[in-house]
Amino acid sequence: MATTSAQANSVDLSTFAISGNGVVSTNYGAVSGTSSISGTVTGMTSFDWNFTAGDYMPYNDASFFITTASGTVYLSNVATVGDFGASGWQTYTLGTPYSGVVTFGVANDQDGYNPSQLEVRNVMAVPEPETYAMMLAGLAMVGAIARRRARTAA
Repeated sequence: MATTSAQANSVDLSTFAISGNGVVSTNYGAVSGTSSISGTVTGMTSFDWNFTAGDYMPYNDASFFITTASGTVYLSNVATVGDFGASGWQTYTLGTPYSGVVTFGVANDQDGYNPSQLEVRNVMAVPEPETYAMMLAGLAMVGAIARRRARTAA
C-alpha cells in the first residue's frame, strides 16, 4: 500500500507589498536598508533566507520576520555575521503552520549608509484543504474508471 505525505507549495511572493527598497517575484524577495515586504500566507511552514551585512560594527543592521503568532523573530545581524559578512542561505522552519500576515525585513541601524540586505525564497506552505479534496476526487474518478474497465473486460 502506498503512503503519501503532505507536500508543501511555494507561496507566490509577487503578491507581497514592498515598503522601502526591495524586489519581489514569484518565489523570491529581497529588501535592503530599512525596508520590508509583507503579504498574507496560508499554512506557511518554512522559508530560505540569506542576510548580507553591508555595514560594520557598531552599526548592527539586522534582518527579521514578523508574524502575529511569534512577533518579531531576528534572523541575523552584523554582530553575528561580522563586518560586511553574510549568513549564507539558511532554512527557517516554523513549529506549526502559520496563516496570516507575514513581514520580512531588514533594519539599517544608526546610519543611512551601507545598507544591509535580506533575501527570502522558497516560502513554503501546506496545501489548503481544497487541494486535498480535489486530489481525492481525482483519485476516486481514476478508481471508478479502472473498476469499470475491469468489469467490461470480464
